[in-house]
Formats: sequence, C-alpha cells, structure tokens
Amino acid sequence: MGMNALTQTFLDLVSIDTSSIVGQKRQKPSYGQISVLNIIAQELRTFVPEKNIEILEPYGIFAEIDPTAKKTTIPTIGLVVQTDSTPALSSCLKPIIFEKYNPKNRVHKSHFSSLLNEEELSFLNRLKNNYIISSDGHSVLGTESKAAISIVLHALKGIVNSKTKHGKIQLLVLTDSYSNKNIQKALLTNFTPDYNYTIEGGDLGNIYYKSSELVEAEITIRGNYQKYGTIEEESVSALELTNEFINALPMKEDALLNDQKKGRFHLDKILGDSHASQLKLTIEDLDKNRFDARLRLLSYIAEQQNKLYPNSISIQLKNRNYSIEEHLKKHWPFVDFTVRTAINKGINKLQTIGSHHLSNAIKFNALGIPTIGLFTGGMHQRTTKEYISVQHMEKAVDFIQALVHNASKRKKASK
Repeated sequence: MGMNALTQTFLDLVSIDTSSIVGQKRQKPSYGQISVLNIIAQELRTFVPEKNIEILEPYGIFAEIDPTAKKTTIPTIGLVVQTDSTPALSSCLKPIIFEKYNPKNRVHKSHFSSLLNEEELSFLNRLKNNYIISSDGHSVLGTESKAAISIVLHALKGIVNSKTKHGKIQLLVLTDSYSNKNIQKALLTNFTPDYNYTIEGGDLGNIYYKSSELVEAEITIRGNYQKYGTIEEESVSALELTNEFINALPMKEDALLNDQKKGRFHLDKILGDSHASQLKLTIEDLDKNRFDARLRLLSYIAEQQNKLYPNSISIQLKNRNYSIEEHLKKHWPFVDFTVRTAINKGINKLQTIGSHHLSNAIKFNALGIPTIGLFTGGMHQRTTKEYISVQHMEKAVDFIQALVHNASKRKKASK
C-alpha cells in the first residue's frame, strides 16, 4: 500500500509541534496549533464556500456544509476536533513508518518490543500487513487530534464530492482541550447540531457514550503544633496526619487508567509544612455505585481522623462531572442510531467506556449538546507508545460518511 492523501495529510500535521501550553493566566493557542488551524482553513476552502467558514479568534474554526437534500427535517450533524497534544510530552515530529507491518521482521519487532508489553504486542500483531505509523518512543503522535483532523477533513471532502443527498453538517475545530473554559470561549451561537460527534481517538470501533463519574477533592489537613521547634505531648504534625490519610486510601491504583473500567483516587497535588497541608485528589469511576462508595470512603477516613484529632481534616468537593450517559438518557435514539450504523458497517468492537475527563464529549454534553465520542483507530493515545493503522483511519472516514448518509433518512427529534 502506497501513501494516499489521508496518510499524507496526517503526516503533514504530525510534522508540526502542537503541544499545549498550560500554566499561564490567559490560555492561548501555541504557534503550532495556529499553524494547524491555518492548514485546516486552507483545506476547507477547497470544498466549502468561504462564506461558510468562520475563524473563531483565537480559539478555532467553525464551518458549515449546506444540505443537499430538500427535506428540512433531517438532523444536523456536528463534528468536533481539536488541535493539541498533551502538555506533558512533546509532539512526535518524525514518526516511524511501517508500510507493511510484519511482526516477524527484525526491525519492526525491535521497535515495538521496546515500547509495548507482551499483551500489547499480541494485539498489534493482529494488524499484520497494515500500514502502521508509530511514535518514536519519546513523544506523542497525536492519534486523538491530528488523526481526527485528517479523518474528518477527508470524510467531509468525500461527502461533498460524492454529490449524495445529505443534511446540514457543522464542523467545529478547537484549540487546547486542556483549557477548561476553551469550549465556552468559542462562539457556539451558530453551532446547533442535533447529533454531535467529537472525534476522541481510540481503537477501531470505540464509541464513547459513557464516561467516568469524576470530582476533584480539595483536602486541608492541620497539625496541632503550637510553635516551631517544640514537640509537646500528644502533638502531631500535618505531615503525620497526611501520611495517615494517604495510607488509608486504596493502594496501587493505576494513574494512567490503562484499564478504564477501574476507577481511581489520583493525587494531583500536595503542598504544606508541619502545621498544615493541602491535597488535591481526583476521584473517578466508570461505575456510579463504585464512585459513590469512593466518596463515602473518603468521608469515612476524614471522620475517623477527626475523632482522634478534632477539626484536623476538611474536604471540599469541586468540579463534579457526571457520566455522559446521564446526559444522553433523553437522547437514546441518537445513541442507538450511532451503534446500529457501526454494526451495519461491520465494526463490531463497540466500547462504551474510556471518555477521559478532559474529553470534549463530556464538555459538550454538560453544555446541553447531545454528544458521542468516536474512534480514530489509534492506540495508546497521549503516550509515547502511540501508533495508528492507516487502514483503521480509512474505516473511520467511511464510518463518518455512513453516519451522515444514514442521518439523511431520519427526522429530527421533537423538542
């Protein structure tokens, strides 16, 4: 298999560093993200009228493809992609390419053996003869962002060029999903899809209509030292209490959430001295009952320590995120439509898990826009082990086109 237009677009985007910049008071797109926006706008102009493209300075692009079907009751399809890569790692500017992956090839085997464990290698080996694009092992490839952009652009271009009947399609390109207020800052006045899809990344067939319950816990722990340099009877430092508190939490929980069916307590930050400490925990779980049990455990640990050391621990819960399944309950025909389209396309590996808490699907559902996350075909996204099959990207293109085509046969839900 030679390099096709989809592959070339992806590799062109990969060559641009789009790492997020975090920690500044005012969130702005990086230079690389702006470069990608310019490339997207230029590509859109080849098949979308200029009047239908709006640059949302400095947060992204809004574009609209006019309906070709006469019926006005066809649901409007929304597609959302983002430009960034994880701020913790740099972008992989020179990926490793295997035009025809062979697990027995010494070079191929050597590269992936240095990145993947045995179970992960076994999964990769199913992609024998696929065109594989891999990270260099030191940086991220962008299978949830750059692959998503490539897939959506080629899907839309194919729809327009095919001259088939379809309803209105709206595209929203965002910069920096790591900015919590990013979506609210973008001008969403004209973005009014009935069926909205964020291209989130993930293995072939992953459809995200469920996500973890999540909350941030800010915990203050106070010792009862009276003054520096003295240790009185029955006095205890904040450090001792903090150690006791952390040790009471479940151990060995996976910070990377490789098995996303499992939840976690994740320590994001710890500050303080002998008198007081401040902890920031992320608590999340895909199962609501387990999530509620985690909150009860947190409360119980604090209560027990406060019995021994009165008023030593206080907990404040912030930024609660509910599973997108809760938001989609009123829009279940939309979920059913998406899943049935996948089944009809022969994509049988349907995952309903794994929407990361930074997921745009979660954010749009919270804004009242029913949204489902879709796959790109990439694996190990936002890690240095990232790789993607071009054949799976092509299936993602085909799936989006099928969603648009099948939606033209449906009617909008009554509001």
